[in-house]
Amino acid sequence: MTTSDPASPIVATANTNSEKKNIQGFLDSQPVGRRRWAIVVLAFLVITLDGIDVQAWSFVYPQIVAKWGTPLPAITAVVTFGVVGMAIGAILGGPLADRFGRRTIILVGTAWFTVFTLLGAASQTVEMVGAARLLACLGLGAVLPTIVTLVAEFMPAARRSTLITIAFSGFTFGVILCGYLAAAIVPTLGWQALLVTAGILSLAIIPVLAWKIPESLTFLALKERSPETVKRTLQAISPSADVENIDLGIDRTEPVRAGGVRVVLSKQFLASSILLWVCYFIGLSVTYLLVNYLPLIIKAYGLTAADAGVIVAMYGWGGTVGSLLVGFAMGKLGSFRVLGVMFSLGSLSIWAVAAFTLGLSGLLVAAFAWGLFLPATNTGVNALAALVYPTRARGTGVSWMHGFGRIGTIVSGIVGGVMLTFGWSTGQIFFAIGFPLLIGTIAMILLGVASRRREARALADNTLN
Repeated sequence: MTTSDPASPIVATANTNSEKKNIQGFLDSQPVGRRRWAIVVLAFLVITLDGIDVQAWSFVYPQIVAKWGTPLPAITAVVTFGVVGMAIGAILGGPLADRFGRRTIILVGTAWFTVFTLLGAASQTVEMVGAARLLACLGLGAVLPTIVTLVAEFMPAARRSTLITIAFSGFTFGVILCGYLAAAIVPTLGWQALLVTAGILSLAIIPVLAWKIPESLTFLALKERSPETVKRTLQAISPSADVENIDLGIDRTEPVRAGGVRVVLSKQFLASSILLWVCYFIGLSVTYLLVNYLPLIIKAYGLTAADAGVIVAMYGWGGTVGSLLVGFAMGKLGSFRVLGVMFSLGSLSIWAVAAFTLGLSGLLVAAFAWGLFLPATNTGVNALAALVYPTRARGTGVSWMHGFGRIGTIVSGIVGGVMLTFGWSTGQIFFAIGFPLLIGTIAMILLGVASRRREARALADNTLN
């Protein structure tokens, strides 16, 4: 195991010292197989729908400005409502997932944001748009971190980072699809048709999730629920394996025996929690400023709505490629080193737009670079967070990181609106937003130091015990 998997030394020690494999030991020892690849694919599809839903609303704003005469401060308020909803959903969703299960929150959250996305298409005023956006984002905020947690708890430790990033790359793939959908739908059918399309796609996957998405096995074991369900799922993962000898108890060497909130805020994890929050705060601040305001910024360049859709799609392609590569790179080179470098390169790609006047071709290249470094960095931070916390706190840990990250999107929504309202040029906007990414580099370096120290203490305590 490498230091890129912060919790792995404890699990590894437990497995080698035990005559019977526990659930995680069994999952680590078996090939990924079709059953677990199906979980990754389902997670990818759900996160893709989240990406479509988030991006679709950004194409609503220029349309209601043009057709309803909505002022920019009102647009800023709607953007803020959305990210507030996602923050609240994330902060509440994690503890609920740690208590009631990952599967329940994924199903309920997906149905919730589907309903309010469809209702958003029926909005007649900016106030109705804002209310629909707020309520849809409550579900979105709960689903994203919970499904990352579910994937983490099914995957073998050696491939966990890579498989989480594959699943989470669905978000940028959703941005790609939404860009093309917007380019085809909005100019002819309007923004309402785009939201209806996003809602129908989400609605279609709910029966598949109800049929195929399993509950986390380590969660069931921790809650001492459904031992037969656990064994059946383990047998489905590896049909030829003997599952009767599996220890269905949770790993008792977990470093903290408390509830999820207490673990996240404990002395042992607090430094790592704060640094994760800082990294995700910065990553989402810059990413969502681009996602929410890119169509408006492109309009200031004098380009069309179709051009905006293609540029957003190119941004999504960069994010998808970067997200697929980052997990592999984290496994080979170390999580903290890779993510620190990506924060720095993201800053340089932002500043390139501030330094040069770009036409459509230049913006396409720049958008691909932003996607390659910014959403991919956020994907990598998600994979890292799922490795930091033990089972009983993983849902809370990942979702609270999302919640504090969403506070960053609130700040970016307000700051972006202020910059546009005061007539900042594109160069000034991009020059300003490059600096926070350098702070992200520093925070990632410090997070690596804190995680290595915690691992060393945990290993020393385990050796003494």
